[in-house]
Amino acid sequence: MVMRSTNAGIAMHKGKETGKSEFPPIVSENEWRTAARIVKDPSRRTQFDARIKHMLAGLILCGQCEARMKISSRSQSASATNRNYYKCPTKGGGHAFQTAAPLEEFISDVVVSYLQQPGSLALFGAPAERDELERMTELQQQAVTLRERLDGYYEEAAKTGSPSPAALAKIESSIFAELEKIESQMSHARGAGILAGVAPDEIPQWWNQASVEKRRMVIEDRMVIHIDPVRKAAPRVFDKSRVRIDWKTYAV
Repeated sequence: MVMRSTNAGIAMHKGKETGKSEFPPIVSENEWRTAARIVKDPSRRTQFDARIKHMLAGLILCGQCEARMKISSRSQSASATNRNYYKCPTKGGGHAFQTAAPLEEFISDVVVSYLQQPGSLALFGAPAERDELERMTELQQQAVTLRERLDGYYEEAAKTGSPSPAALAKIESSIFAELEKIESQMSHARGAGILAGVAPDEIPQWWNQASVEKRRMVIEDRMVIHIDPVRKAAPRVFDKSRVRIDWKTYAV
């Protein structure tokens, strides 16, 4: 909503400004550009975007405190490529921290093996029931409403300076938390039918080609994953014994 250039009377074509819009502006160009810059600021979207871009962000739990682990990145030198890590957000020592790549590879192998077991595919193969589809639509609308509300706060902050940055940060945190709950509720409904028609021997290929979102649907629907902290004096290599997996069960 706030990103629409027509709000400021600016016409766009294929992402490029082409002049004045035929629609009258409802905010000044400066106000629109300020609001758009706030919305696109990656530092304000980290918590929510991480759930889409990374397979395990927000799904794995710290074995020490149960906090949901978030994605982080860093490079060991100025010329090195950034490496992604999953880390517990809790301050202080003794909490989980794990390089992303080997963990994601390990979890992928575990999921593929699980899905190839007799009966596992039946949990995902049934088409969604009508009430599930209606519930999905309701949840999607709730998510849209929350995002529009957040856009409204961004727009108001750009126009009037209120809410303040501190207040806006609290609003963001609250809305992102609500969006996370909705995403969790949507996961199981979306999982219905996701593997319909897929044979056990086709699972490896399906998984390799699946989007991050589809992989997350399967993981969140079937698994609870804890990552234990690295023990003192332990070698700095991936240790699958620190990964604890509990399988969810549903009546079929």
